[in-house]
Amino acid sequence: MSETLGRTTYAGASPGEALEPLERQTLAFDALSKLTRQFCEHPDFEQLMDILLMTLCGQFSIADSFALLKKPSAQSLNKSFFATGRFRKDIMIPSLQVEREDWGQALAERRVRNIDEFDLVDEATDQIGILARAGVSLICPLIHSGKFFGVIGLGKRVTGTDCTEEDIDLLNTVINTVTPLVANSYLFWDIASLNTWYLDILNSVRQGVFVFDRHFRLRKINSAGVGILKTFRDDEPGFKDVEGKLIDEVFPEPAFDGWAQRFMEVRTVKAMTGNNIVACAGADEHIYNVSVTGSVENSEIGMALIITLDDVTIQKESEQRLFDLQKFADKGLLASSVSHELNNFLALILGGVELAEFALEAENKEKAAAKLAKLKGHVANMERFTKGLVDFAAPDTAKRFSDLNSIIEDVLSFLSVQKRFKGIKIELQMAGEIPEFSFDPDQIAQLLLNLLHNAADAVNEAEVDDGRITIETGRDNGEVVLRVSDNGVGIVPEIRDRLFKSRLTTKTTGHGYGLVTCADIARDHNGTIEVSSEVAAGSTFTVRLPIRTET
Repeated sequence: MSETLGRTTYAGASPGEALEPLERQTLAFDALSKLTRQFCEHPDFEQLMDILLMTLCGQFSIADSFALLKKPSAQSLNKSFFATGRFRKDIMIPSLQVEREDWGQALAERRVRNIDEFDLVDEATDQIGILARAGVSLICPLIHSGKFFGVIGLGKRVTGTDCTEEDIDLLNTVINTVTPLVANSYLFWDIASLNTWYLDILNSVRQGVFVFDRHFRLRKINSAGVGILKTFRDDEPGFKDVEGKLIDEVFPEPAFDGWAQRFMEVRTVKAMTGNNIVACAGADEHIYNVSVTGSVENSEIGMALIITLDDVTIQKESEQRLFDLQKFADKGLLASSVSHELNNFLALILGGVELAEFALEAENKEKAAAKLAKLKGHVANMERFTKGLVDFAAPDTAKRFSDLNSIIEDVLSFLSVQKRFKGIKIELQMAGEIPEFSFDPDQIAQLLLNLLHNAADAVNEAEVDDGRITIETGRDNGEVVLRVSDNGVGIVPEIRDRLFKSRLTTKTTGHGYGLVTCADIARDHNGTIEVSSEVAAGSTFTVRLPIRTET
């Protein structure tokens, strides 16, 4: 007798015919014992099933076999199929369902049964009928801990003879013995496959993902997370180097200043999203968008913290450069119109001087005095205009206590002589109870300037006879409210929803920066800006700024 694992041949006899039942049973169990040891050394479930099927075929002189198993986990694919011989190419057997109700006849007695024992209702659709047409001879249900999880099917013997009662008893014993191994190995393989699958998914995302248990020890980390740690640590950590470490060891000071404490505090608030935090090592500084959630798990790790870090350094740098370019662009447009507006003032002053000279030559002192009084008024307007220019052009002015109504008056003095506002009535409804509060006057002036320019353009485009813009200020609890309304062309809904999110403009000469800049300024003040509009009726932009008590 010569023997290899999974297949036994016998000198001078066909398999299963020359040996006593006890010898056959001993050989079968010996082969299964070797199979178990091999799986423990190399846990490959697919190889386990291939060898198991070949072992059964070898013991009972059968060429064709299959195993159809139901996956333990609901997240994975529904079933697995393994086969030998011509069953490998069968397309019907793998399509069968692996549910208890679909195998009622096979499970009735919970033992190996010959297919001839079953009542075939419809060979084309009935599961047992499909197996019969495929050439299956024996059906072995797999039941572990009272749960049905699959079947093993064997074809006809190569000798052409039927299996004896003795053969079926031995097969029953072998199947009952091997079922716990198959069930537990299958569960282990499925869990291992799912873990590998989940880790592959985690490693495919660009964000760093960290999972800590209830003791704040790191349980999972993806490759992007390891890359983040390597940026700020000299010890070049890997997966195994950081798993199991405490959170303050994963995010050590001073590179991750205060991170660990902030993350641990999330347990009391359950979540932290949308926060930007900075990590630095020397001159190397990165900004991360952070999401931290607490997750209750039904396992020994209890409450877990799931931390996601997204490096937004380049994005923030780009946003800052864009904001700077926006300011330069706005100031460039402002500078190009300054000379024109000053020339308007100078033309008024020069005309007034000439008229005053004519009145003096005519010895009309009253008329000359009236002209001089108007000249003083023009000079005062020009002074307010230049003062507004100086305030607006001041670079990087920090927030300070200022009077919003005064800022509005300064901006209006600049706009009053602009051509785009000719024929438009500007109405002021400024509340007197607004206190001075902390804000950046230059940025708010820029915001108001952009809103007024847009309002004037909308009114001019509408070509209404009574074009008007209303500026309203008020106080709503702890906020100052600034509204700019017009009776212009209005904004269609599909554009209105995108105004503050991208460089969007409906003007042929516009650059689309204005309202994006307004949104940035409001956000920089922890405020909001929103718009309501009706096509052909006008628009209202509402800015809300918190009343800050500190600079």
